[in-house]
Amino acid sequence: MMSPKAHGLFQTTCFLIVIIVPSNCRVGRTERPAVASHWYVICENRMFEVWGG
Repeated sequence: MMSPKAHGLFQTTCFLIVIIVPSNCRVGRTERPAVASHWYVICENRMFEVWGG
């Protein structure tokens, strides 16, 4: 069994792959020293912040 955290991350990763692959999206990380870096997704010039970490 996976831990709930690992399972949630796995589900999120699968969700992102399903969304990103067909629609010309990019995933990246913001690297701002003042705050924790965040993962984000850019689809059609719209940016979605996904989660912190």
